[in-house]
Amino acid sequence: MPVMQIATTAIDQTSLEYEKIVGNLQRFAETDAICHPAQSPQKLVRLQKKYWTPLLEWIDCEHGIHLESTTQLLLKQPVESVDKVMRLVRTMDPWRVAAFDAMVTTSKSMVIALALYFDRIGVDRAFKAARLEEDFQISEWGRVEGAFGHTIDIEWVRIQLAAAKSVQVMLDLDQVSTQPPDHVLAGDVPSAAETRAQRKTFA
Repeated sequence: MPVMQIATTAIDQTSLEYEKIVGNLQRFAETDAICHPAQSPQKLVRLQKKYWTPLLEWIDCEHGIHLESTTQLLLKQPVESVDKVMRLVRTMDPWRVAAFDAMVTTSKSMVIALALYFDRIGVDRAFKAARLEEDFQISEWGRVEGAFGHTIDIEWVRIQLAAAKSVQVMLDLDQVSTQPPDHVLAGDVPSAAETRAQRKTFA
């Protein structure tokens, strides 16, 4: 079902309202959750440094996008950094934007989604980074089971991220499968006579 939902979004929304969908993603670049680490308790701070800090360092080193972090409520990201993030997003076609939109809205983080999209991290790592604060609270206060407990939300996040990445991988594989072989691109295509001669050789 999540894969079908992404496909429907690509057909009915991102293909028709590309700029609107991309524009809606900008707020995640401006207010990324991982740019608001906690000051305490120290166990949570250590987890955030383990899962969040490397992603902020990656996007800075790999893409030249420096995002500020703060323990305060309000934070204004540099306009240049937000623009660079959005230029990355606009390199994606409507189908990939549909998959990427699911990554962003599920993780509530542009940086986590970009790291997953560009294969800096896998689905499991993205899931842990996205669920970090909630899972910390569960570890401290316990997990609520049942229809209205934590399980459904936990599995929903995991499934959504996996579905979005799966759609992206399928799109990438389809692009590779339709790419002509290197010898065709180079113009080294055997003539009909050469092909017949090769067949006789192996006959």
